[in-house]
Amino acid sequence: MDPTDNYSWRLSWALLGEIHARRGEFRTADSLFHKVVSFGDGLFKGFFRDESFFRYGKYLLAQKRYAEAEAQFREIGRILPKSYFYGYGMALLAARRDQPAEALDWLERALDNFWPDAEAVRTEPLFKKIRKTKRFKAMMAKHFPAE
Repeated sequence: MDPTDNYSWRLSWALLGEIHARRGEFRTADSLFHKVVSFGDGLFKGFFRDESFFRYGKYLLAQKRYAEAEAQFREIGRILPKSYFYGYGMALLAARRDQPAEALDWLERALDNFWPDAEAVRTEPLFKKIRKTKRFKAMMAKHFPAE
C-alpha cells in the first residue's frame, strides 16, 4: 500500500466499513467510519468526501443512530450543497422518520442534482411508502424517461 496521502483513502475506509458491517463486525466498522470523518482535509479534501460521508450516514441509519446519520448528511450539504448524495441521504432519513412529503422533497432535490441510479431508488426499502405516490412516479418518469 502506498502510504502517501491520497484522495481515495476516505472512500476506501467507507467501503471497508460497509464490508465489516455486513459481516456483523460493528466495532471494526465504527473504527473505519471514524477514519472517514477524521481524515484531514489537506489537499484532497473534496475527492470522494460526499460519497464517503453518505456511506457512513447510511450505515448509521441502519444502526438506528439517526442524529448521527443526519449530521453526516448535513456535512455533505455543507461541503457540497449540490451533491446528489446530500439530497438522497436526507430523503432516506426523512423516509426512515416516516415523513413522506419531506422524503419526496429531498429525493426530488437528489434527482434534480443528477442522482444516477434509478434501480437504487426503485428498490430502496425505505422508499416503499413513497413509491406508491403519484409524485414519486412523476419524478421517476421525468428523471429516468427511458426506463
